[in-house]
Amino acid sequence: MGIVKQVLGYIFLPFKILFDFLDPILRFFEFAINIPITFILGGIVDIVNSIPYIWKIHVGELIIGISCGTIFYLLSDNVFDLDLRVFAKIMISILVAFAGYFIGYIILHYLINIVTSFVSLVTVLIRISIYLPGSIWMTIIKLSISLGCWALLVVNRLDDFKNDSSILFKYIIYLCLIMALISIIFIFIRSDVSFNDVGSLGDATLEELSAFRNSIGIYIMTFFGVPIYIGRAIEFKNGGLRKRLRDYQRGVNVHSSGVWIQEHIDDLNVYVLELGKTENDVPFVEEVETSLISSIYTKLNKVDASVNYFINIVGYILGALLFMISTSVLFNNLSLSTISIAYSFIILIISIALYFVENKNKWG
Repeated sequence: MGIVKQVLGYIFLPFKILFDFLDPILRFFEFAINIPITFILGGIVDIVNSIPYIWKIHVGELIIGISCGTIFYLLSDNVFDLDLRVFAKIMISILVAFAGYFIGYIILHYLINIVTSFVSLVTVLIRISIYLPGSIWMTIIKLSISLGCWALLVVNRLDDFKNDSSILFKYIIYLCLIMALISIIFIFIRSDVSFNDVGSLGDATLEELSAFRNSIGIYIMTFFGVPIYIGRAIEFKNGGLRKRLRDYQRGVNVHSSGVWIQEHIDDLNVYVLELGKTENDVPFVEEVETSLISSIYTKLNKVDASVNYFINIVGYILGALLFMISTSVLFNNLSLSTISIAYSFIILIISIALYFVENKNKWG
C-alpha cells in the first residue's frame, strides 16, 4: 500500500505544483472583485455617511434619491425621448427619487456587506478545500467525480465545439468551477471536519463562541474578503477555540498581530474549522495549520520564503491572464475585452505592490 501511495504521489506531482499557484490566482480574483466594491463603493458609503442628519432625515441618502429623480428626468428628455408631459415627468421623477432613497439605503447598508461576505465565504471554502490535508484516495474520488460531471456536459454539447473553437476555454472554466464545487461539498461531508462561519469577530457573542469551547482546530480571519490571519487552538482542556477568539475580543493577545486584529476587530470575519476535541486530534490540527499557512499567503502570518516570492508573482500574472481571458471569452465583446485587459493590468500592479509592502512590514 505504501508503494502504491508513493507512485500515486508522483503521478499527482504536477497537480501539486499547479496547486502552489492557485492561492495567488485566487487572491488576484479576490482583489479584482473586492477592490471596486470595497474602495469605490465603500468610499461612496463613507462620503454619504459623513453628511450629517437634519432632524431624522439622512441628508446623504436624500441626495442619492434626488439624484436618481434628476437623472431619470434628464434621461427621459435626452436619451429615451419619452413622450410624457412635464407634470407627468416631474411626478415620475419624484417617485423615482423615493425609490432611489430606499434602494440607496439598502445598497449602502446591506448589499456591500452581503457581496463581500459571499466572496469571502466562497474563496475561503475553495482555499480550505484545496489545502486541507486528506488521503490520496479522497483526492482521486474528488477528481473522478469532477471529471465525470464535466464529461457529461461536454458529451451533450459536442456540436458546439465544431462551430465555435472558443467554447473550449468556456468548458475549462466550467471544469474549474465544478472541481471547486465538488471540493467544497467534501468539506461538509467529511466526518473529521466541521466548517463554521462565525461572522464579524467584533459582533460574535460569548454565547455564539461557547459552541466551540470543547473544540480544537483552525480559525481564519478575513479582512474585506481576503484572508489575513490563520491561527490554531489546541488547548482542548482550556476553552479550545472559544478561548482563542475571546482573547482577541478582550485584547489579551498583546503580540503585534493581535494588536492589529484588536484595532480592526469590527472589520474582520472569522471562519472556524473544528477538527477534534481530544489530545489525539492535536497532531491533525497542527498538520492542517502547517498546510494552510504554507500554502495561503496572509498579511499577519510569517514572511514568505524566497521561493514563494517567485510562486506568488507568477501566480498573480497567471491570475491576471485568466481574468482577462475569461472575461474576453465569456463576454465576447471588444470594448469589454479592452476594459478587462486594462483592469487586469491595474489589479496586477496593485496585487504585487501590496504583496511586497505587506511582506516588508509584517509583524513578528
